[in-house]
Amino acid sequence: MVHGGYDDARYIVKSVLNLPNSGALNGTAASAADVVRQRVMFPTRILDANGYYVAGGTDAAVLKLTINTSLAGTGALVPIGTMTIGTQATFTSKDITVTETTLAEGDEIVIQRVAGTSAIVANVQINLGVREAFV
Repeated sequence: MVHGGYDDARYIVKSVLNLPNSGALNGTAASAADVVRQRVMFPTRILDANGYYVAGGTDAAVLKLTINTSLAGTGALVPIGTMTIGTQATFTSKDITVTETTLAEGDEIVIQRVAGTSAIVANVQINLGVREAFV
């Protein structure tokens, strides 16, 4: 192996992209609504995800969040994962299954709550397992 080439093990290290907190999720959304938008600063491959409950609660309505990508923040949203909120204790995490996806520099990750009403005041942080996507 030649150090400095893309086959160097140092280039395949996974890191975590911590997205901003969602804010309280209670209330009514007539249609899908953005709760977080984050632009990626370099070509990025999303490998996996989890949700961390900054504030938990009970949700009888079973609120869902979708994880989406958007080409340069202007394109149609492409869903890559869904998180069901449900009932969760504060300071716990939940695994989220995502479709591995590569984003170009300037593309956006968009977290949306689905349409509906929920009384839960949960505040969720989505953490993405990522790796730089070399071209």
